[in-house]
Amino acid sequence: MSVWGKLEKQIQIERAALNRAIETHRPLLDKVGREDPTPIELSALAALLHSFYTGIENLCKRITVELGDSMPQGAMWHVRLKDFLAIVTMDAHGSSLHADIEKASAKELGKFAEAVEI
Repeated sequence: MSVWGKLEKQIQIERAALNRAIETHRPLLDKVGREDPTPIELSALAALLHSFYTGIENLCKRITVELGDSMPQGAMWHVRLKDFLAIVTMDAHGSSLHADIEKASAKELGKFAEAVEI
């Protein structure tokens, strides 16, 4: 399987996990759209947000590794990972694909936002 095929499969797995997390919490998300959450519900929402963040982070890690770079290390690895992903958005002519990727990412993240009615 090609690098892109493998990466696509990994992204599909991660997206499915994000969708499962949203659907698992659907009743709670619907409820807090109508009334304030209890402290326990707020904790569950925090766990959902953390799971979502971790899922996005995992996607970034998988992209980095599949593109053949090593994972950044140390206390600031999140910043270095973001910087690396900005560099790999350059095409063969030196033009930045960042705006295109940002637009496509915003569209995909928008689907999740709609799913939780943010």
